[in-house]
Amino acid sequence: MEPLKTDLVPFSLPESEREELNRAFDEIQMFRTPFELASFVVGAYHTEEHQYAHCVLELSNAYDALRIAKLGMQKKFLEMEKLDRNDPIAALDYQIKEIEQEQLRRAMLGKFREFEALYQMWKLFPKKYTREDLNAASKDELVRRHITQARHDLKASGRISVSNREGLRVLGITDLSQVEAEQVERRYLEQGRCRVLIGIPTEKKAESGFPCLKGVFIPQWVEWRVFNNYSNKVADAYNFIVREALNDQADFLITVEDDTYPPPDAITRLIEMVRSENKKGKCAVGAWYPKREEPRQGVHIVLNGYNDRGPCPDDGKVHEVYTLAMGCSVYPTQMFREIEYPWFKTTGHLSQDSYFSQLARDAGWKLLVDTSLKCKHIDRTTGRVFE
Repeated sequence: MEPLKTDLVPFSLPESEREELNRAFDEIQMFRTPFELASFVVGAYHTEEHQYAHCVLELSNAYDALRIAKLGMQKKFLEMEKLDRNDPIAALDYQIKEIEQEQLRRAMLGKFREFEALYQMWKLFPKKYTREDLNAASKDELVRRHITQARHDLKASGRISVSNREGLRVLGITDLSQVEAEQVERRYLEQGRCRVLIGIPTEKKAESGFPCLKGVFIPQWVEWRVFNNYSNKVADAYNFIVREALNDQADFLITVEDDTYPPPDAITRLIEMVRSENKKGKCAVGAWYPKREEPRQGVHIVLNGYNDRGPCPDDGKVHEVYTLAMGCSVYPTQMFREIEYPWFKTTGHLSQDSYFSQLARDAGWKLLVDTSLKCKHIDRTTGRVFE
């Protein structure tokens, strides 16, 4: 056997490069990214209750793993203290345990990053579900899962597999005509299909509907539903709304805030605009609306020159903006697949829309505003209308 050449990399690396390499080792520690955890681990379930349960399960596993690893580090340190480093064999054992400690530290770093991502997801859930809640949602989760699998069967082969038929039978679903009819509908409607989630964040649950959508026309070729996230901070609410849109497999997320009243044709025109513009490149679009203050100026931010920012003008034209506000905007959900979670944060200097706008522009997306589409902006306290 050829002897090991200890003068080769990595043994011969200069100290500065070894430090850089160790930093690189640290940077990659995280088996699953926040996006993977949100989309393929927690988001793999159909019901909010089961998404919550799986988030908590993963969180508890990470929590226990970190506690055990911490004790393992302490145990290894005690074992090292007992070694007589004057003994050549013991001295080598000491160095081996130092390397094992470093491996354990890196594993803990990756697991802590997963824990932190899961913890932030856990905080986004509007309700902390009990065992009784999870039991009550169990059948709905299983029915939706098996129906989804049956639909996949139909799409792939034109028939529902025996195993999925049996699963549905166990769940009490023996009439599969509706599921099979949906396949015919899908083939008919697939051309030009457009699935949309309209996300509306509110301080309290919108028990009496959404006045902001009153009179807004949604064309027949759009498959849509409204999702209300309430009682969360605004950035958290939008992160939750995005996850819902991705779970729905929506083509577009439309954000409408409850104090912003779009004109009747806003949604139709914005969807048509974003579909047309995305044939040329990647973009999200919004309607124009004013701030709730005087003097009158738009909420969206544009760059007027080098380091010169100002409100988007109200001139009836389409403008590329620096910050796309979220009062009435359309986002292709592909944006959120390309940009890593969390998509929205509120910082000391940035609102959640400015934060996401920066991420979107960094990822190569244009942000456009059609100022011929003007929304009303309502002061929730006084009822005053700005337009």
